[in-house]
Amino acid sequence: MKPVTRDDVIRRIPELTVRFSFMDQKMGQEQTVQFLREFAKEVADYLPSLRQNLESHRSEMRHSARLALDCGIPEYELTLSWARKSIELYERKRKTRYEGVNSTERASKPI
Repeated sequence: MKPVTRDDVIRRIPELTVRFSFMDQKMGQEQTVQFLREFAKEVADYLPSLRQNLESHRSEMRHSARLALDCGIPEYELTLSWARKSIELYERKRKTRYEGVNSTERASKPI
């Protein structure tokens, strides 16, 4: 699996989303969760630099640049939140499946 890079997060969020949409089918859940972890990490690592850039240069920025960052930062925050929630859902699904297998095995074993 190709790793997620900061450059991907800056320039290719739509492509990453399309890539993600096929992962369960093509690579399985383990690889999908790994992708989401990399994705979340790169977004989380990038957000502070966006915030710092906005705060450090707000007064000298052109109006359109400031407004673009005012829009872009919440979009990245939402993307990060989505990735983290997706990881949680996959982990919950895996745990439920694991517990279901264990309880089925326990129920089928004689005492």
